[in-house]
Amino acid sequence: MLFTDGPYVETKEFLGGFALVDVADDEAAKMWAGKIAEACGWPHEIRRFKPQPQTK
Repeated sequence: MLFTDGPYVETKEFLGGFALVDVADDEAAKMWAGKIAEACGWPHEIRRFKPQPQTK
């Protein structure tokens, strides 16, 4: 697997879709992105989402 920090493809179309994976850290995110990329045969971009605020 090859991991890079960019450049990212600038396109208005999506070529496949997206996957949301809840992981503990960036290393786990890279590992899962690599597994998904190998399974689908497409490169993947990793983005971090802000956690939802806790409501009571």
